Amino acid sequence: MINKLSISLAALMAMGIAGAASAQIVKTNTVDVNIEVLPELSFWFGHPNVSLELGTGPENLDVFESTMNYISNVAGTITAEVDGALPTPTVPGGGIQFYIFPDMGEAAAISAIQGNAYNPVGSLAWNQAALGTTQTLYSAPVSQTISTIPWTYGAATPGGLPLPDDWALTVTYTMTED
Repeated sequence: MINKLSISLAALMAMGIAGAASAQIVKTNTVDVNIEVLPELSFWFGHPNVSLELGTGPENLDVFESTMNYISNVAGTITAEVDGALPTPTVPGGGIQFYIFPDMGEAAAISAIQGNAYNPVGSLAWNQAALGTTQTLYSAPVSQTISTIPWTYGAATPGGLPLPDDWALTVTYTMTED
């Protein structure tokens, strides 16, 4: 009986080894993934360089139409700070006035400057005294696809005409989550 038992165990062991060699081993693991969409504000402008020429007509103004594009999953506010140098006005309150017309095209900007070159309707204005200040330009609602807004730059010299020269300004835009 002992002899029969050991043959049976040996046979079972051989079958187990053979069976193990032909069986596929499968192991699984799981990974939990959390995707978090963070608040995002992204904006850019159609033209990184703008040139305005004054002294080319009786109204002594010029405008340049561009665009502001943005995509965001939260509402935001766009501000602008204008730095640089402008000439000393030849008359009080005069001198070069620089404007940004958010959400306004060229024709409407020209009309607004002609209506009041010191503070045109629909614009934010900077003159020599206001350089270095920040003004709020635009409240941007959530836009999950790219939105394109007309954005016009302008300049005029109401009340006086400076001597010929080039004046450089830098506009620094900031978009902040509301």
